[in-house]
Amino acid sequence: AAGDLDRAINTAGLVLTHQPPADRELERVAWTVTAHARFDQGRYPEAEEAYLSLRGYELAPELRAQVDGRIAAAIYRQAEAAQAAGQVDRAVADFLRITAAVPGAEIGPNALYDAATLLYNQQRWGESADLLRRFRREFAGHGFNDQVTVKLAESLRQDGQSGPAAGEYERLADTASLPDEARRQALWQAAELHAAAGQSADEG
Repeated sequence: AAGDLDRAINTAGLVLTHQPPADRELERVAWTVTAHARFDQGRYPEAEEAYLSLRGYELAPELRAQVDGRIAAAIYRQAEAAQAAGQVDRAVADFLRITAAVPGAEIGPNALYDAATLLYNQQRWGESADLLRRFRREFAGHGFNDQVTVKLAESLRQDGQSGPAAGEYERLADTASLPDEARRQALWQAAELHAAAGQSADEG
């Protein structure tokens, strides 16, 4: 309460390591103090570990929802840190860990989209396309889906998948929220890709 987070963590640690073991309710409070303090300090891997430990205790529904939200946020912050450090594979893995650790997490769609976008920006077209397709399957109707289609069309085109890419550009051409010029360009791109796909089939 006084903002002395290091002492709060140390004192909570004494409760958690006390012999004989402390009462379960006191342990729960100690883990709660530890988790919140580590999160506030930006020590996100340790915060995640502490929040995961809290899951082993009887929690009221609202507290369990808060704990799950903090687990997702702690993992997301780790992914952001890895991305800032240029650790692309680690960042992607952390973004993808969120929906596994906290199914239905509010931040889950953002995390999956961020992972796909990171791969897209790295020109890892096949991997990006896989995650963008997964986003569409898992979060149909989400507000990001227009941008998902834009990135998916380009990823497939760059990956040499002319036929599927053409289908995505046709989808863009039918997207009412896009400007008319963008829709026309998408339709033209679809036509070119269909022609390329047909030529490849003829050559095969």
